[in-house]
Amino acid sequence: MKFQIATYGSNNAVLHIYSFDISKEGLTPRLLVASPSEPKSLSGFIASLPSTQEPVLAINGGVFETYQTLLKYPYGLTYVNQVQKNRSATSDDYNSILDLYATSSGLLKLEDADASYGTSSNNTWLRSGAYNLIKEGVRCTTPPRSDDIFTSDTAKTVIAVDSSNHFVTIISVAQNTITGDELASFLEEYVSDHPGEIYNAIGLDGGNSTTLWANGEIKINRYLVPLSERPITDAIVFTRNVDNVEKGYKLVAKNTPFRVRKHVVSGTIDATVPVGSSAEILQFIPGFQTDGYQWARVKYTDSSGLVFYGYSQLDTSSDYLVTISSTSPSPIYLKATNLGFYIRESPVTGTVKKLVTKGNRARIITPALSFASDGYQWTNVTYYENNTSYYGYSQMDLQEAYTIES
Repeated sequence: MKFQIATYGSNNAVLHIYSFDISKEGLTPRLLVASPSEPKSLSGFIASLPSTQEPVLAINGGVFETYQTLLKYPYGLTYVNQVQKNRSATSDDYNSILDLYATSSGLLKLEDADASYGTSSNNTWLRSGAYNLIKEGVRCTTPPRSDDIFTSDTAKTVIAVDSSNHFVTIISVAQNTITGDELASFLEEYVSDHPGEIYNAIGLDGGNSTTLWANGEIKINRYLVPLSERPITDAIVFTRNVDNVEKGYKLVAKNTPFRVRKHVVSGTIDATVPVGSSAEILQFIPGFQTDGYQWARVKYTDSSGLVFYGYSQLDTSSDYLVTISSTSPSPIYLKATNLGFYIRESPVTGTVKKLVTKGNRARIITPALSFASDGYQWTNVTYYENNTSYYGYSQMDLQEAYTIES
């Protein structure tokens, strides 16, 4: 997940931008809905998640009727599991607004929809937007609404999706510093500078409802009541299924401490794991990052009991070890990602029994608890090809050579 900050507009609005591929990050987009008579804070929605769901990023949801009307329901359609959760829009100005919905296969779509999308068994939820910003890659020049949520300098929340329905961009503006028109202009430039990342984009609720949660805490909270968040009736939350993590592996700081970062490579450091300690590996991130190494999503509990979720580098050359932490770990594999690797009778200099060619993989059995004479961690593996099984030892060079995958 990538995070960046940008400034834009006549008031130098500060935009917090999160962008990510929901498939590669292993995320599920969820719409959480509260009773209009009993709204919740964004933190309240997150606290209501089952223990099997790890929250990663969350924002406030839909857009409300003006409070002068005393209506507690948000505008637009809201469906969860084929059940309508609020009234539909009553005015024609919503007919042209894009709708956000999640498919049962895990995709997040943003396109023209109607109630039939909400009642389809192929979709898990549907939420109408407040106003269009980008449609089919093009800036929307005429806003479908003229009320203050678009025209005023207010805090705002934006969600955008690419044309493949995998890549998501979230933008949150904390202060009353940007109009909808300026936001559309910013997105127009962003589309040009980040080709392929945004195909459609909508605004959600804004103003004092603007709230963003990430990395275990509220990052943006526009509500004017001290030490409180505005109660809202729906929230969009991206979660990971704890049951789907690679179970039974840990990253050990063998010779050098390693860091737990908010995101890979250059993310803010949340914790440092000292030599002799370890972090639970939750997911081996596919491929290599910009530093050349494979990274993992980890969970680290420090000596005081504080828990940190984040990302750590897998440098298995004289620094860190990937080890088994349970009696029945989930299966993982050593993949010949950029180079083929040998299966030897013994580590380093043993007779070569088989070459695993680029693109193929061998199952990891038990990674070694120390480094071999070449400085690398080795593991015993098993490999099957042409009705023949091969068993031996392979080097775990996770820097631009091989990767671990489930």
